Amino acid sequence: MAAVVGRGAGRGAKAIMADPSQRHVLSLLEMSGWPIARTKFQKVMYLLSVDHPKEGSDYDFKPYKYGPYCHALVKTCEKLERDDIIEIEDLGLRTNYHLTEKGKPIGEEAVRHEDERALGSFHDCLGLFDGMGHDDMLA
Repeated sequence: MAAVVGRGAGRGAKAIMADPSQRHVLSLLEMSGWPIARTKFQKVMYLLSVDHPKEGSDYDFKPYKYGPYCHALVKTCEKLERDDIIEIEDLGLRTNYHLTEKGKPIGEEAVRHEDERALGSFHDCLGLFDGMGHDDMLA
């Protein structure tokens, strides 16, 4: 499966899995199972970097309009979108991230290669923010 995933992604699956930023993005989107709003996405990744600095060491979050924001994380997502692994949906006032059909098996692979502590953080944060509206999440 890894060879197929690698060809489908336009680069080796090993390279994607070896890049913590890409692996974290794909793992989070796979674990969510539905589109994640940009604000929630950034907050979950920020909490990963706080809870587990080693796993989130590539992230440099700065205060922004709706809380912590990492430009490098946006660039990682844009790269994955160019490779048709994720889709970034601009819905006007809201932007969502989700895996494409091509990206779903790569997301599954990412979860299998993910650090257990990172997976635990993603699970906890997704549960924490589940059902929260934008205003509640900001509070």
